[in-house]
Amino acid sequence: MKIAFIGTKGIPARYGGFETVVEQVSILLTKKGHKCIVYSVQNVKNTGIKNLKIIKVPQTGRPSIDRLIREIYPIIHLFRDKKVIYQIYGPYLFMPFLKLFRKKTVISTDGLEWKRYSYSILTKIFVYLGYKLGIKYASSVITDSQFTQTWFYKNWNKKAFYIPYGPRPKKKKTTYENNTIKKYNLEKEGYYLFVGRLVPEKGVHILIKAFTQIETSRKLVILGSDPMVGAPYKNKILNLANKDVIFLGAIYGEEYKDICKSCYANIRPSINNSEGIGPVTIEALGFGNCIIASDVPQNIEALEEAAIFFPKGNVNILKKQIKQIDKNYKLVKNYRKKAKKRAKLFSWKIIVNKIERIYQKL
Repeated sequence: MKIAFIGTKGIPARYGGFETVVEQVSILLTKKGHKCIVYSVQNVKNTGIKNLKIIKVPQTGRPSIDRLIREIYPIIHLFRDKKVIYQIYGPYLFMPFLKLFRKKTVISTDGLEWKRYSYSILTKIFVYLGYKLGIKYASSVITDSQFTQTWFYKNWNKKAFYIPYGPRPKKKKTTYENNTIKKYNLEKEGYYLFVGRLVPEKGVHILIKAFTQIETSRKLVILGSDPMVGAPYKNKILNLANKDVIFLGAIYGEEYKDICKSCYANIRPSINNSEGIGPVTIEALGFGNCIIASDVPQNIEALEEAAIFFPKGNVNILKKQIKQIDKNYKLVKNYRKKAKKRAKLFSWKIIVNKIERIYQKL
């Protein structure tokens, strides 16, 4: 089969969950003999992987226009190809057009994205319409959480396949974890960790409020960034932080794995149900992290018994839970064991096999 991956910023994965899944799935599909085309904002002339081709999508630097270009450009480029399967990520306003010309399409969704606090009213409207049209006219729909799967069926009468993300692939043997930790002036198990985009729905402000109200020798490391977020939220979290809150920005590759693996605990403080189960949450299980998470549906579904939960947005209870594990290493080790056990339920190999079967039925 020939599969085209559309709607993301492409690979190598340097942006978010969709890019991570595209990277993993496309590479594994080529190993099974399929041809994959990834439309990307990055200029990668040679992937070094047989049957994997990356097509550079022109961009203007204006986010709203660039999003439309990433949706339209692949259609023009592939229109004469009658055999290609369009694997689309996120809202897609042009799905009725593809349906009209009998193209094979699969749309993968990212929670109830139009509910995100970080979006403007106009963006929320377009995202909602993009999902509404995309899901209605797609040949098949994939969602990364059962919560979203149920929502689509109850509200839009559309059946979707539930396929979660997988854990981060194992570290290369040539990487030295301690070197990375020293490079960023950290100590192994000497910090709590948040990983994700710096947007309101992730609840970073809740975490910083809680952390700065406790006495601990450990630091709080914020790993991630988002150039799309305006100054008000950035200024808010910077003003809430103290000297023990360290903003490292976006870090990828082996160093990312080192930092995640070496934390004392990983904290997932999301405050609404707009998101699906992002790969960062599954990766925390794979790294064997002790996890504290808010009780939003996507966290409960992904983590179950492998995390310590607190009511979303509740600074006081989160503060108590951080203080509890800060002095109780035995409890931390117990939750690390639970995380490793639960991580075995998620496998990229199984995930790709399920996706492959969906493509084969089109």
